[in-house]
Amino acid sequence: MVVTYHPRFDRLRRQFDALAAQTDGIVVVDNSGDPASTEAIASICRRYGATLLPQPTNRGLAAGFNAGLRAIGLAGFTHGLLMDQDSLP
Repeated sequence: MVVTYHPRFDRLRRQFDALAAQTDGIVVVDNSGDPASTEAIASICRRYGATLLPQPTNRGLAAGFNAGLRAIGLAGFTHGLLMDQDSLP
């Protein structure tokens, strides 16, 4: 699970490349609150089959993690990897 806030899209694609090869799914919580940024992230998510949870405003990293963990649990996963947009596994 990745929490984003106005990420650099080239870095986000590199992160997703690494995550897609090592995980069963990617959930993205976007705290940007900006329609243009969220649409660019949505485009990247579609490419990787990731689930996007756009937030209306920046609610912070912890709130983003909590939203993502709820989604992960509802999807039936028992474990999650918590990352921000700058982490590269």
